[in-house]
Amino acid sequence: MQLHFTSGYHPEGNGQTEHTNQTLKQFNKYIVEFNCLATQVHGYGEGALCHIFYNGLPDCIKDKIAHIGKPPSLIDLHTMAQGIDVHYWERKSEIAHQAKTNPQSSSSKQSSSGGSSSKQSNPSSGTS
Repeated sequence: MQLHFTSGYHPEGNGQTEHTNQTLKQFNKYIVEFNCLATQVHGYGEGALCHIFYNGLPDCIKDKIAHIGKPPSLIDLHTMAQGIDVHYWERKSEIAHQAKTNPQSSSSKQSSSGGSSSKQSNPSSGTS
């Protein structure tokens, strides 16, 4: 097991950190914009707002929620979606780092999987 830290003297790691921060900002922007709009509508119950919020989530977050189960409240759904998004981007960063430090092992994994690639939606893009 290896520990990797990002420092001010590691531009590649800082680039990965910056990319992760940008995507987190995009997802947080979706939540803030949703909350602003949700306060402006009247007559919508929490269940309807949960449904609308859930429908706006990227597919990869919806997939994780499907495995875990939908939480009972809007605030819990926000919290769960944010946590899934953070874990998604942490893992993407780990994979990118591993591919750069072990390029042969990542290329052998691709060839052993038959070279097929599945398209996965970006959780912070807000598209499904």
